[in-house]
Amino acid sequence: MGALSLAILTMCGLGSLGNKASFHPPPVGLAQCYDQHSVREPTIVRCDSPFNFEGIMEDQRRVEGDEVYGDKVIGDKVGRDKHGLSGAEINQIIETLLKYFPRGHLQPSRLDSTLNLFYQYHEQLREWKELHDSLDDLIKAFDPYYVLVQTSDMTRKVSSRKKLRALWGPVSRQVDALLVFVNNANYINQPQVLGDGSRKGVVQVDSLNELRRHISELLEARAYPTFQQCLLFKYLNVDIDWWQEIYKLAGEFEHVIKQQMHLADKRLRDTATEIYRLLR
Repeated sequence: MGALSLAILTMCGLGSLGNKASFHPPPVGLAQCYDQHSVREPTIVRCDSPFNFEGIMEDQRRVEGDEVYGDKVIGDKVGRDKHGLSGAEINQIIETLLKYFPRGHLQPSRLDSTLNLFYQYHEQLREWKELHDSLDDLIKAFDPYYVLVQTSDMTRKVSSRKKLRALWGPVSRQVDALLVFVNNANYINQPQVLGDGSRKGVVQVDSLNELRRHISELLEARAYPTFQQCLLFKYLNVDIDWWQEIYKLAGEFEHVIKQQMHLADKRLRDTATEIYRLLR
């Protein structure tokens, strides 16, 4: 109905409604209708058709002492909106937004885009921070293996395959965890279009995965040097192809980790800067 009216039927003896108003039945054949725009001045009209009293009462809600009909609010206070927020809560939200956002960004035409942009920046910040933490865990796992390889090469003493495998296991598991995180990230690894038209993710975890695969294969291969090869390597500086490959891949793995950590830290700072600019 255009103007929702609260009707009290003649034959219904309604003493009072809540704590705010008291209604008395009008003369026979008449109903007292309270229009939403003139609730304080009742108008007597003749009712020729029956009213659905229960439906009208169900449509009425009382919020913070004001009558609310449907989505309309009558009175000086703002009642609860469809999301369950009171007028006081809405005012507090507005005051908080005005405290941290420039007023120009909070114009109705820009408010949605501003808050959406803030949300996206916040999610990017969280994901870049999680990438930093994942890479840090990988570096901590990789360091003992890398130190062993470096020390073995400097002393010209090939480390046992058992030691190398034991230290490489945690590294491989951290690479798996990193791949899971990056593949499920929503913002930080959106593909970028390169000059040749190809698409490439910002985070190059595929290269880490490929290096991990090569190192794992070498550690499982039967090409571990013989005792004679190890002696020649130690005393005559005769290189061992298998060991040279292990040493080279370890260096490449470390380089890629540092490169990705540098990228994560830079994007973390850039995103924080964008949030700062948004709030200015």
